[in-house]
Amino acid sequence: MSRQKASPRPRVIVSSTASLDGRITLSKPERLLTPDVDRRWKSRWPPDVPELIAQRAANIEERHHPTVFLEGSGTFVADAAGTVTGIAGQHDPSDLRRDWLPKLAPKWFAVVDGRGRVPWSFTSNADVSLLVVVSARTPVAYLAWLRKLEVPYLQAGDDRVNLRLALEKMRHLLGATCVVSEGGGGINGALLRSGLVDEIQMIWFPAVIGGADTPSAFDGDPLTPEEAPLSMTHCGTVIGRHGSIWSRYETSAGAADAAITAGSADTPTASSSVSGRETATRSGSDCSMSSWPAMERVQTPRTPRDERTSLETWLEYHRTTLLLKCAGLVPEQLAMRSCPPSGLSLLGLMRHMTEVETWFHDFDGQPHGQWYCTDDDPDGEFDLVDPGRADADLAAYHASVDRARAAVDGHDLDDLAPGSGEPISLRWVFQHMIEEYARHNGHADLLRERIDGVTGD
Repeated sequence: MSRQKASPRPRVIVSSTASLDGRITLSKPERLLTPDVDRRWKSRWPPDVPELIAQRAANIEERHHPTVFLEGSGTFVADAAGTVTGIAGQHDPSDLRRDWLPKLAPKWFAVVDGRGRVPWSFTSNADVSLLVVVSARTPVAYLAWLRKLEVPYLQAGDDRVNLRLALEKMRHLLGATCVVSEGGGGINGALLRSGLVDEIQMIWFPAVIGGADTPSAFDGDPLTPEEAPLSMTHCGTVIGRHGSIWSRYETSAGAADAAITAGSADTPTASSSVSGRETATRSGSDCSMSSWPAMERVQTPRTPRDERTSLETWLEYHRTTLLLKCAGLVPEQLAMRSCPPSGLSLLGLMRHMTEVETWFHDFDGQPHGQWYCTDDDPDGEFDLVDPGRADADLAAYHASVDRARAAVDGHDLDDLAPGSGEPISLRWVFQHMIEEYARHNGHADLLRERIDGVTGD
């Protein structure tokens, strides 16, 4: 068996939050570090945006455990900002123009600043250390100032910062296997043009900003006639309760590195597992995620020995079909309302069928208990889906089905449900449940196909 060659650089994930037209700030001169700008920017966020941002961060942490978070200098200073004065006097370039790592840190806040323009006040805390990425043209007075502040720096590139070399150094010197770019369009555009983007996680909120030069998620140099757009593979979308959208995309294997083999940047513009789940890898991409396990589907006999056998096996067939439609998906995908304007989701269907199974519970004479629907929210099974409770919802479904099986054991098809008001036979409940599952499994077909393209009976 051949061993896979380790990547010489970390995985690069671009993580950005934008308006529907892709803008990541209000205008080019305004930076989100300014409190008033940040307040105005977030004033148009619906309540689901912070929720999606938290889910995105948890997704990235669970899957890749990033240790470097990347920004460009344009997040902090205007394009026209000059070089920081630094420490005047005579300096030894041969000493200063070397990587300087006086300390190591569990996580790094890395900023590309090849021109030495950012006057740093923050340098580190207990968890994160500032790391500046410079080039051979960065003024030595600025490098001397960084050393005085005990700010580590990496030198990568000659006239401008070479992002590929910088990432390789992060891999070999810092042990980084994943870098998350949370910067503006300048740094993201430079990563794109350098062929270094492996994954994009975007959140769009329902507002439009416009403006000819308003920063977007990817700015920088335009494509040349010889270059092609970077193709991405869709790995999942979550639609928030108020219409915001979180989508994840990955490049095909090697696509990013093959796009453009050289590139540099000084970022001229910017602004700012749960037990019971398994790992599934989608063919053609590195979409490895904690996901619900697959189930073996019950097969229906073509010549059943009696009516009860036929009803029971068809019901079990449909129960396992619904579980199969959810297999291989992570909680965020299960909670997607992937066929708007419908509010249905696969997790919502699972919760709904947990409730519907109570038709059988009538036959054990015990109280139903409370599941998801309330007087305040009679559609709570669909309205209140929470990816964080997906595994609990799966356990609740299995518990409801187990009780349903036990409740009807020993009852004849002609037996009536006790205390149900109008007479309802067990035969009718079986027929109703088969119809209910068949209807919702059709919904599940469409929901699953819209999530990741998977089809099948």
